[in-house]
Amino acid sequence: LQHQGRPEAIADSHGVGRHAPLTVALLAYAFFSLLGTPLTIGFYSQWAIITTFGQQSNLWLSALLVLALGVSVYQVLRVLAALMQKGENQQGKRVPDWQRALAATILIFAVTLALVPQPLLSYVKELSAAISG
Repeated sequence: LQHQGRPEAIADSHGVGRHAPLTVALLAYAFFSLLGTPLTIGFYSQWAIITTFGQQSNLWLSALLVLALGVSVYQVLRVLAALMQKGENQQGKRVPDWQRALAATILIFAVTLALVPQPLLSYVKELSAAISG
């Protein structure tokens, strides 16, 4: 936001995402991954928690987790919509090509890793076995 010459508060940054859509896409993916939504890296741990509570006959806690996930996704989408909607007629600085390429590469890598997590999961399993002895 500072790079665009805007205030640091996201609420005051209407239209900033139009100048850097790949950066906003990467931010969105990071938000959704932290929340544990499907098709992100964080989904597997979130789903394990939800199913574990569901198997322990605590269906209310599972339903509460899913409801919290839904509300959180809604709030993130509201923030992202504010970043992408038309703002004042201020021109922002153009994002350099190398930054756009880096954001696209990271986004593609993260989505690929979320869709095919087996190499990462086997590496984590080996790493945890080595650490625990």
